[in-house]
Amino acid sequence: MAQYADLTQLDGLFKEIYADQIENLIPDDAMLTRLIKYSDREQIGDGFHQPVVLAQEGGMTYAASGSSAFALKASVAMTMKDAVVDGYQMLLRSSIPYESAAKASTNKKAFVRTTELIVKNMLETMTKRLELCLLYGQIGLGKTTTGTNQGSTTFRVHITTATWSTGIWSGMENSRVEFFEPSGSKVSGSTGIFTISAVDVFNKTIDVTGTNADIIELDAVINGSGEVLDIFPETAASGGAVYNEMAGLQKIITNTGSLFGINATTYNLWQGNTSSSVGAITVAKFYAAVALATARGLRKKATSLLNPDVWTDLMAVLTGDRRYDGSYKRSKGDTGFETLELTSSNGPVTVVPHLYCKIGDGFIFCDDDAKRIGATDITFKNPGTGDKFFRELSDNAGYELRSYSHQALFIEKPAHTVYMSGITS
Repeated sequence: MAQYADLTQLDGLFKEIYADQIENLIPDDAMLTRLIKYSDREQIGDGFHQPVVLAQEGGMTYAASGSSAFALKASVAMTMKDAVVDGYQMLLRSSIPYESAAKASTNKKAFVRTTELIVKNMLETMTKRLELCLLYGQIGLGKTTTGTNQGSTTFRVHITTATWSTGIWSGMENSRVEFFEPSGSKVSGSTGIFTISAVDVFNKTIDVTGTNADIIELDAVINGSGEVLDIFPETAASGGAVYNEMAGLQKIITNTGSLFGINATTYNLWQGNTSSSVGAITVAKFYAAVALATARGLRKKATSLLNPDVWTDLMAVLTGDRRYDGSYKRSKGDTGFETLELTSSNGPVTVVPHLYCKIGDGFIFCDDDAKRIGATDITFKNPGTGDKFFRELSDNAGYELRSYSHQALFIEKPAHTVYMSGITS
C-alpha cells in the first residue's frame, strides 16, 4: 500500500473512472438539467450574447384591385437585439483524509470504493442546487407564514402551503439559509446565517439554528411585524434585488422589466404569460393556461411541470373520465398513468411531476426555446488547471475535491411560456 497519495495518480484515476461519466450520473430528479441542454458560449464583454427577434417586419403596403402602380410604404425591418446573458457560479467543496487517499491510490478498485459515495453525493447536491436555480433562481425556496421560538438559538419556521415543496426541503438538514424581507433587507440580528436543523414535511416546517441575536430578530420580524419572508440558500441573494444565482423559470416568465438587457415593457414578446388563482387543477383550467401561450405564437410541443401532489390530482381527473372497453377484466384492476400528455391548440403538452415544483405553481414552456448558457456545465475540474481534480488542503491533513459550474438559464421566446399560480391540492 502506498504510504502517501500522489496527486497525479489521484487525478488520473478520477479522470479514468468519472470524468466521462458525469452526465450519466446525474440523478433522474434533475429533470430540467437533463431536459434543457447546456450550450458552451464564448463570453463577450460582461456576458454571453444571444440574438433574439422581438418584433416582425413592418413595411407592409395594402392596395385595392385596380390600384395600378400604387405607392409602396417604406420598409420597417424586424427588431432584433442581443440578449446579454450573465453566467452565475456555483462551487461545492468536499474533502478526503490523507489516509483514505493513500488507500485509494493503490488501485482502481480501491479508488472507486473510497470515492464513489463522495462523488455521487457531490453530484446529487450540485444538480439539486442547479435544478432549484433553474426553477426558482432569484425567487427563493419558500415564503414564511408564522414561526415558533424553540429556545434561545432555535426557531421553527412555518412555510406557506403554496410555496411548499417536500422535495426542496428533503435532505436539507445542515444546509444554511438566509431570510429576506419584502423590502430586500436581510434579517440579521448579528450574522443573518441560519442552519437547518430539522425538517417536518408533514407540517411544512423547518427548524433553524442561529445566534441568539439572530433568533430574536427572526422572531420579531415574523411574529412581531407579521412580515412574509423569502428564504434563500446562503449567498444566493445579497438583498436589494441583487442576486448571486441565475434567474430561474419563474423569474423569467413573470418578468415585466429589464432582463438580459431587454425591457419587457418595450417589447411584449419578452413577457411571459401568467394564470393566477387557478385553484384545484382541472383539464379545462390547464387548457386555458396553455391557450395564453398559443395566442402569442406557441405552435410546438411543450412541457408542463407540476408539483407531484397536483399532478396526481390531474391524473385522478383523467382517470375519472376514463371509460372501459372490451379489455376490462374484473379479476384485475388496472388504472392510472405514468405520463400525462394532453393535446391542445399548440399540439401535445407533456405534463410531468417535478419533485421541486411548489404546490401552488405550474409551468408551461417549449423545450426548444430553452437552453443553459455559460462557460462550463457541472465539472470536477479546477478551472484553468487542465485535468486536475484534487488539491491539497492547506490547514488540514487531506485533499479537497471541488465541483464547479458557470451558467444561466435562457428562454428565447418568453411569450411562449406560462406560469400558473394559486394552484391548490
